[in-house]
Amino acid sequence: MPDMMQTDSVEILFFKSPENQRFYTYLPVKDKEFIHDLVTDVSGEVQPENPCIKEGKIYCFKNGQIFNTIFFAYTDPECSLLRYIKNGNLYYFPIGETTKKKLIEYKKAAWEPVSADSSVQNH
Repeated sequence: MPDMMQTDSVEILFFKSPENQRFYTYLPVKDKEFIHDLVTDVSGEVQPENPCIKEGKIYCFKNGQIFNTIFFAYTDPECSLLRYIKNGNLYYFPIGETTKKKLIEYKKAAWEPVSADSSVQNH
């Protein structure tokens, strides 16, 4: 997908539980090598639909604006994928080993979001 080559940064969300995507940890990433590998993965051959449970998502940014979201599954070797929607169609791609290894590394560095209200103290 040519527009993916314009990705200049990403924000990765790791769901705490794939069944409940409301709770997650996240990590902003500007690593050009990771972005290149991710873009290469989603520019490859589309694979058949896959019922794998999503373990997280990656917001892709260009010029400070989100322009695409990629869902991923990576911990089960039998169920690893990247998926996104374009023009109302779902596209599934195999996840490369380099991308998978980086996601494992990034998950260890990810943190929980802090509520805007968390700094307000009750008096």
